[in-house]
Amino acid sequence: MSQPGTTRAHLKANVLIQTAFLGDLLLSIPLMKKMKSLWPEEKLLLVCRKGLGDFFVKTGLVDGLLEIKKGDRDSYRSALA
Repeated sequence: MSQPGTTRAHLKANVLIQTAFLGDLLLSIPLMKKMKSLWPEEKLLLVCRKGLGDFFVKTGLVDGLLEIKKGDRDSYRSALA
């Protein structure tokens, strides 16, 4: 990530990749809040395991979600399609 205040017009979203388990995602909440406060005009996209991301979207901690099945290459491809 670039430093706060730098121009990042070419980016459409910041992406947080956390494909571990629920506890690790919960521990990432302070990072999500910090990223949203540093770059409030940019979207925050979360990449996580299937079934774990809805909470973070519904609470407004992230703006978008890509859910993957860890270890399944096709899962990553279909999430990005």
